[in-house]
Amino acid sequence: MTKDSRYRAQSGLLPEWDAGIPRKITPHWLRRFFASAGLSKGVPVTDMAEWLGHRDPKITYQTYAHVMPDAPERLRALMDSVFARETELQIPLEFEASSAS
Repeated sequence: MTKDSRYRAQSGLLPEWDAGIPRKITPHWLRRFFASAGLSKGVPVTDMAEWLGHRDPKITYQTYAHVMPDAPERLRALMDSVFARETELQIPLEFEASSAS
């Protein structure tokens, strides 16, 4: 008996195929699914990096860039919409200049 099957027997979990799930669902798979789904729908990389516990958003981007291939096009479409005054941005546009000493 494997460690996994022992856990299933003790916890009362059914094998995936008995539940109609066509693949093995692991914590790692759920993590990858969560990140891929969010990023593919436009969740900011910086937010996802924080939720995944990555110390640098670059790690998140390098790992999941393949699920965001249309990001440049989404940004271009947003900017076109903003400059055509079809979309109004609700962000602070006042930035403090840093003082160089």
